Amino acid sequence: MPIRHTTTASVLLALVLLLSAGSATSAEPQVAEAPKPAAPLPPTVIELADIATRATEVSNLLGKLTASAAPSAEIENIAKTLPEYSEKLAADFIETSYSLETKPSLDTLQNLQQDWQRRQVETTGWLSALTTQATKLQEALSQLADLQKIWAGTRAAAQIATAPSPILEQIDAALTAITAAQEKIQIPRAALLDLQSRVAQEVTKCGAVLAQIEQFQKHAVASILAPDALPIWRPELWADALDGLAEHVRRIGRAYWAEIVKFVREPREGRAANAVLFVVLVLIFSAARRKINAWEKSGAAANSAISVFERPYAAALAATLVYMTSPFFQLPSPVRQLLAILLLVPLLRLVRPIIGAAVATATYGLCFLFAVDILRQVFAAIPVIGQAILVAEIVVAITLLFQLRRKYRQILAERAESSHGILLRFGRYLVTIVLVTALLGAVAGYARLAGLLIAGILVGGYLALMLFAFLRVGGGLVAVALRVWPLRSLQMVQHHGEFLERRAYRLLAWGAVIGWLLRYLRYLGFLDPAWSLGQTLLATKLERGSIAISLGNVLEFF
Repeated sequence: MPIRHTTTASVLLALVLLLSAGSATSAEPQVAEAPKPAAPLPPTVIELADIATRATEVSNLLGKLTASAAPSAEIENIAKTLPEYSEKLAADFIETSYSLETKPSLDTLQNLQQDWQRRQVETTGWLSALTTQATKLQEALSQLADLQKIWAGTRAAAQIATAPSPILEQIDAALTAITAAQEKIQIPRAALLDLQSRVAQEVTKCGAVLAQIEQFQKHAVASILAPDALPIWRPELWADALDGLAEHVRRIGRAYWAEIVKFVREPREGRAANAVLFVVLVLIFSAARRKINAWEKSGAAANSAISVFERPYAAALAATLVYMTSPFFQLPSPVRQLLAILLLVPLLRLVRPIIGAAVATATYGLCFLFAVDILRQVFAAIPVIGQAILVAEIVVAITLLFQLRRKYRQILAERAESSHGILLRFGRYLVTIVLVTALLGAVAGYARLAGLLIAGILVGGYLALMLFAFLRVGGGLVAVALRVWPLRSLQMVQHHGEFLERRAYRLLAWGAVIGWLLRYLRYLGFLDPAWSLGQTLLATKLERGSIAISLGNVLEFF
């Protein structure tokens, strides 16, 4: 019995010692864990047994890599478009440089800036697509180089191991396929890099032109109050100007005619949309006119708002041209100026039935002077000629304002105490002061200041005429929509139709005022500074302890 107890105790003691050692061994890594071994590097030599399988995998991989080297439809389009695009960009660069030498207005500078920004965005997108494809091809070549090293090492190891000839032939076939794939990728890669370099040059050109335009903008704003021309009475200026006038007219005429012909003949993005817009508006406005005639025959009450559709073609043409001449539609400068002049015809037809004789005379004079001012910008390259046209333009404006004084006196006498009369009187004095200041500045050599003042009056009136026509068309559409199905079937429209029409017209009026302000500031070149100033004012905070409030928060609350 003692022997059995001793043996049992010995076994238990051995088990305890083994468990203690095991627990100590398992606890040891928790105290200080040994560093993990680095991931094994990819083999530089393929085992002989795996060569057949790996050769098949290489064949599939080479097919994918060479397929990725094929240019996409976007890159093919870039390669096809770039030569003609580069020629046009070079011609536009020359034209822009010439325009900058003619001391263009701030509006012209802003239009040029937007055109070149659009080109820069387009070419930068091209460059990004080419860079992505070039990076893909470079990665493919790197992958092929690694494969070539592996199979070259495998070839050497197979020779040392005296591998069978079929194995060596498979290795040689894989190396030959890799070399052929490298050639298939290197050739399109070289062409792609060349294309990328050419596109990068166009991006650089756009950036240089934009920097030049920005410099001219800063100079134009800084030199508004400085003389930029000699006094107009200097006789030696006239001799030089008249000598180069004929050549300048021929050059400008050829350039403008080429741009107009190019715009008409070449397909452009949005051309079909403009034609469709005009046709759709003609159909809608003609249907509205037929509906109005039916209402008049049935003895329904007439509404002045829907009378605008008595001239549906003028309304449709005005709406289409307003859209085309907006900043959202890209047009060459000559085409934009021509369309702006053509827009005067439908605008006058739309507003003439509802304005008096005095306002009509002033409107016709405004439109005539606006067209002359566009002509003056063409001759701004010859300082004294452009200066003389500017003086004549201001003199005609002052004469027209002087001839209309009797009619305006009658209007002011009828509304002497009303807010409209006070506003008209203030506007007449302000316009007179601005015109006299512009005349003195143009004669004395302050051509940029005079041009800005007269353009401010003419463009302000032109935009007001355009947005008034828009208000008439928009108000007419609302009035007709409330009188036809399905809106007329609503109880709200049946009981409060006139109230809803007045509210909609007021909303359109506020939209026209805001649109006029934005377009006017943009023409003067002050839209971006005004927008930045507005954002700064809205973000300015008044802080009191832990409470902070800004004007933007207040407006957002309301």
